[in-house]
Amino acid sequence: MSSEYKTTPKHFALFKKTVYVWLDHFGLKDWEIIISHDIPVSVDDAMGACGTDLAQRSCTIYLNKEWDVPVTDEFVKATAFHEVGELLLAPLDILARVTERMISPDEFDSAKHAIIARLYNSIAAEKYR
Repeated sequence: MSSEYKTTPKHFALFKKTVYVWLDHFGLKDWEIIISHDIPVSVDDAMGACGTDLAQRSCTIYLNKEWDVPVTDEFVKATAFHEVGELLLAPLDILARVTERMISPDEFDSAKHAIIARLYNSIAAEKYR
């Protein structure tokens, strides 16, 4: 992604702080967590990403340096919340993908993101307005 909108070290510090707030809130203390400002090329069109290894209980949560939208503190916090939501749902995500039930990956991703949005709207949105 090439963009005129860039996240800064200040944005990354806010992202990291917010990730830890939500990790603590959801009790995700049984994971080895790395938080990075260097997103993998394979997901470079996202504001953030969450890569997990369920067997090792390890996770890297990323904030992208380049965005397609103006970078605001609210969007940075919302992205942190979203990526922690990805980790929260990782066991479900992996189970659904491994068992290859009668659902497409796009349908599953859509349902998962709807749950994350619901969690955000019911828990976090008021905190960031």
